[in-house]
Amino acid sequence: MQRGILFLLFIATFLNLSGQRKSASIELSFHYNAGQNIRFKALAQPKVWSENTTILLKKADDIKIYLLKAGSRKKLDFNYDGTQISINFPVLPHPLAQLEVQYSLSKRVLEENEAWEYLQEGFTLNAFNLSSEVSGKAELGFIFPCFNAEKHYWTLNFISPKDWLISTPLQEGFRVELSNEIAHYYASAQAQSPTALYILAGAFSSERAEKQLEEIAENKEKQAIAALSAEEQALAKMQKEHSDLLAFLAQKRGEPWSQKDLEKLLEPAKRADELYLQYEMLSPAVKSKEAFLREQKIILNSTKESEEASQWQEEYYQKSLGKDYLDAYLHQRYQRQLMQKEHSWYLYLQRYLAPQNLVLADTLKRRDTTLALSKRESLSTAAAVYKTRGAIPLKLTYQYSYPRKAMRLSISQPDSNLFGQINLNSLAINAKDSVETEFNLHFNLHDTIWWPLDGAPRSIYISLQNEKWNFFTLEEERPESYYLYDFSQSKDPVVKRKALLALLETKNANLLATVMGIAIDSGERELQLLALAKAEKLNVIGKQKLAESIKILAEQSEDVKLKQKAAEAYKIIVP
Repeated sequence: MQRGILFLLFIATFLNLSGQRKSASIELSFHYNAGQNIRFKALAQPKVWSENTTILLKKADDIKIYLLKAGSRKKLDFNYDGTQISINFPVLPHPLAQLEVQYSLSKRVLEENEAWEYLQEGFTLNAFNLSSEVSGKAELGFIFPCFNAEKHYWTLNFISPKDWLISTPLQEGFRVELSNEIAHYYASAQAQSPTALYILAGAFSSERAEKQLEEIAENKEKQAIAALSAEEQALAKMQKEHSDLLAFLAQKRGEPWSQKDLEKLLEPAKRADELYLQYEMLSPAVKSKEAFLREQKIILNSTKESEEASQWQEEYYQKSLGKDYLDAYLHQRYQRQLMQKEHSWYLYLQRYLAPQNLVLADTLKRRDTTLALSKRESLSTAAAVYKTRGAIPLKLTYQYSYPRKAMRLSISQPDSNLFGQINLNSLAINAKDSVETEFNLHFNLHDTIWWPLDGAPRSIYISLQNEKWNFFTLEEERPESYYLYDFSQSKDPVVKRKALLALLETKNANLLATVMGIAIDSGERELQLLALAKAEKLNVIGKQKLAESIKILAEQSEDVKLKQKAAEAYKIIVP
C-alpha cells in the first residue's frame, strides 16, 4: 500500500507534465526505514536538455538512471565521481522526457551532519545548522539532486513514522495517514534555489520525556499488528480507514459483510476506467487522490455490474459533494460537448426530470395524455436526447406576409415522436426602429409563430433563451438579404464574420465575386481558403475582377498551403 501511494503519485506527476519548463524540476520520493541505508527515487527534468547533462548528487551509492518518455523507460549509462552524475545524449531527449534517478544514502552519511545529534531517530535533508541564527542552509546535491545552483521546482513525497516533527520551507499539499506512519506530500510554491532548501525530521531530544508514554503505547500496538498476517493487517486497515464507505455499501447490498466478501474487496480492480465519477470531479478539499482510488477499488469490487457501481459511487459522494455540485459539473461537460459515456447522459437526464418527479424510465409514458403536457414534453425531450446523445437541431425558416403584416416563423424537425417547448428571444431590425419580443413555442413535427410587424424587416435575430436545461439548437435558413444587412451594417465583428461566411455560399455570381474579393483581402487565412475554393463558380466578369488579387496571393503568400490553393484557383480563372 505504501509503495503504491508513491507509485501513484509518480504516475500522476508524469501525466500532468506539459511542455518545456521555465525552471528545472525535481520530485523526490522515499520511505524512511530503520536500516543502514535509505533508498531514494527522484524524477528530474532540466530547464533545457543538453548533449551533456550533469546532475549534482553527493555521496550516493547504488545509482540507477532511466529516461522516461511517452510511457517508455530506458536505462542509461552515466559517469559518477562522488559529487555529480554526467550523462551524454547523442540525440537530445524530447522536452517532456524525464530522468528517473534511483540511489541510496547511508545513515553514516546523514550522521556526519551537525543536526543529527539533535535527533533521537530521523534524517536530515541538506545541512541544517541548528545553532545558527539563520533559518537554514543547504548543500548543492546533498540528498536532493539538482542540475545547478539555479532555481528549481521542488516536490517531496515521503513516508515517515507518525511521531516525527517536520520542518521545511516547502508547503504541505496533503498527507495520508497509514497504520503507524504518515505519507507526506510537499511542494515549493514557486521555483527556488537549492541553497534555500532544507528539511529536518525526527523526534527531538527536548521532547523525549513527554513522548515516552506514547512510544510505549505505540510499541504495544506494533506488536499486536505484527502478530497478524499481511492479509489480516490489510483487512484491519481497510475496515478502519473506510468504515463509512463499507457501511454504505452494506446497506446498498442489503446484507452485512462476510470475511470472504471483505477479502474480495482487497483484490485489484479490473474495471477502474468504467466508473462514472472521476477524481477530477471532486473538490480538492474533499479527499486525497490516493484515498479516492482506494475507495474506487472497494466500490468496483463490491458489485458485479459497472453501471450499478457507478450509481452507488455517485450516491455515496453526493454526501460530500452535494447534488448541485454534480449538476454543475455535468452541465459544464454538456455545454463543452464533452459528454461521452452513456451513464453520464443517464445521470444528467435523471436530474433534468427530477423536479417533475419523473425518471428516465418514464419516457415510455410520454404519449400518455393523462399526464400534464409539461411532463409529457419533458419526457419526450429526454428520450430524444438520450437516444442521440446530443442536442436536438430544430430547423427555423422566415417568411414575411404583406397581407397579414406579420412574420411567419416556422420550426420543424423530422422526429414525429419528439414534442416539446422552447423559449425564443426575437429582434427585428426595421428602417427606423427595432422590435424585440419573446416567444414560448410548443412544437411537434412542424409549428408556426405569427409575429405582427408593420413591414418586412431588414434583418431578424432569433436565439434560444439561455436556460440550464436547453437541449435544442436552431439551424436557421435566413434570407440572403438579412446577411447582406448584417455584413454592411452590423458593428459586431462576430455577426459580420458569420454573414460573410454565409454569403460565400450565394448562388448569385455577381455577389459571389464581391464577397470573395472581401474575403481574400481580409488577410484571414480561413476566409481566404474558403474564398479560393469557390473560384470555379465565378462567371467571366467575376474571374476578370479577382484574377489580379489571386495572382498576387499565389506569388507572394508566405503560407505554403494558401499559396498552393491560390495557384490552383488562378489556373481555373486564367487557364
